[in-house]
Amino acid sequence: HLKNPSQVNIQNYYNKYYRPNNVAICMAGDLDPEKTMAIIAKYFGQWEKGDDVTPPSFPAMSPLTAEKDRLVKEISGSFHKTDALGDLIRFAGHAEPCESFDGTLVGRFLDHAEVISRNEVIFHLKCGLRLKERIGDI
Repeated sequence: HLKNPSQVNIQNYYNKYYRPNNVAICMAGDLDPEKTMAIIAKYFGQWEKGDDVTPPSFPAMSPLTAEKDRLVKEISGSFHKTDALGDLIRFAGHAEPCESFDGTLVGRFLDHAEVISRNEVIFHLKCGLRLKERIGDI
């Protein structure tokens, strides 16, 4: 986590820790050893070993669980809405289209319906989404 890093601090960190004695080059696959070594020498051959590559020490971080829970609550309004949205997404991803009214599904996903006019209804879902439906010619 960087708080207001300066270009100088970033460059100093790079110069100190991005050294051949602090790096591993990993490759996999059907490689030609001679060509591979030539490429490594071309791009890393002039790289000079650093003096001090001890890892930097940072203060211990507290678990982020509380912050995550706070953000989820702030974004969704409640854990109930988050659970309801997950349920809706799982249902929508695997369900067959409905060919008739299913009261069980209505009770599962619908919080309430708001009649705006004879031709317009807003369905307020339990997850917090609102679906506006227009009926007939408007």
